[in-house]
Amino acid sequence: GKGGRGTLPPAPFPLAFDGNLLFPWAAMLAVSAAGALWEDQRRAADDRRRNARTVSALGPGGAFQSVPWSSLSAGAVVMLAEGDAAPADLLLVSSAAPAGRCLLDGARICGRAALQARWAPEALNRLGNHAMALGTLFKCAVTCSAPS
Repeated sequence: GKGGRGTLPPAPFPLAFDGNLLFPWAAMLAVSAAGALWEDQRRAADDRRRNARTVSALGPGGAFQSVPWSSLSAGAVVMLAEGDAAPADLLLVSSAAPAGRCLLDGARICGRAALQARWAPEALNRLGNHAMALGTLFKCAVTCSAPS
């Protein structure tokens, strides 16, 4: 009888496959996949352009030289001038500004568009921008979390 034991309620959608839905479903899937592929290609091209930019980095001989961003690794010492883009998040060692202060636009690094203030540790800021002092007169280790 009605509502008896073992009776299932009617399904909210047809259980039989309707062949008329195949084309719209496949078209939606294809458009979605094409959009994702286009976005991946655009991001890869943007990454290649960004990684080809150069920055002044401290070389093994103790002098700064222009190198592509892609050649940098954790712990590299770089020198930025006003208006330069930072190749990655960084630890400020020295600044020409009073009290070792620097403002960074973190939009490309962490997504926040506001300027972020950074301060160099006082002892390191006294070294200035002398290549010998920055790369050869002191050794230190910087511990940080792995990139996400």
